[in-house]
Amino acid sequence: MLGFVNQLELPRDAKGDGKGMLVWGAGSSVGIGAIILARLMGFKVYATANPQHHEYLKSLGAARLFDYKDPDVVNSILTSANEDGLSFKLGYLGIGDLRPCLDVLKVFKGTGVSKIAHAPILPDDAAKEDGIEIKFVAASDDKDVRLDHAAWASAWFGEKLLSGDIVSCGAVELMEGGLGGLNNALDKLRDKGVSGAKIVLEI
Repeated sequence: MLGFVNQLELPRDAKGDGKGMLVWGAGSSVGIGAIILARLMGFKVYATANPQHHEYLKSLGAARLFDYKDPDVVNSILTSANEDGLSFKLGYLGIGDLRPCLDVLKVFKGTGVSKIAHAPILPDDAAKEDGIEIKFVAASDDKDVRLDHAAWASAWFGEKLLSGDIVSCGAVELMEGGLGGLNNALDKLRDKGVSGAKIVLEI
């Protein structure tokens, strides 16, 4: 999860100092993690999710929640940002449509480059916007960089878990059958999707 620090090129001791961070698809397990991490780094988090998860996500540190299905969601975010005196040059897409995320960030481009860390694999025809970098959240190809990041992430997570700053990311939906239940789990993700929970196989 801390890979988004690399993709957004944040320093490891990043201090958001109340700047905005947009988390799109915040009801996913990775979106929940992004809210927690961004909040711990001092960012003011705006998040989109199914309304049934808004109160829970607010308890994790999201400053404002928006319904991603609302056709006016981009304008709602921009209006709230104006009220709060915030700008957004950083975003994290856990799941969902990249286009509205770009539509929010492009309003605040100004000088410098805005960045989106993209958790799903980026398709070849992914939306683009001048002045906004979109990077798939993946480990570095450099072995030394990966090992260094893993050592830092392990120590950072351990400290935050012990202090209680990081908590379990939402509900767990246990699929029966161990590895034999993998196809059922994939079918469920494909056909119905999962919201506010994480599918787990017991092996």
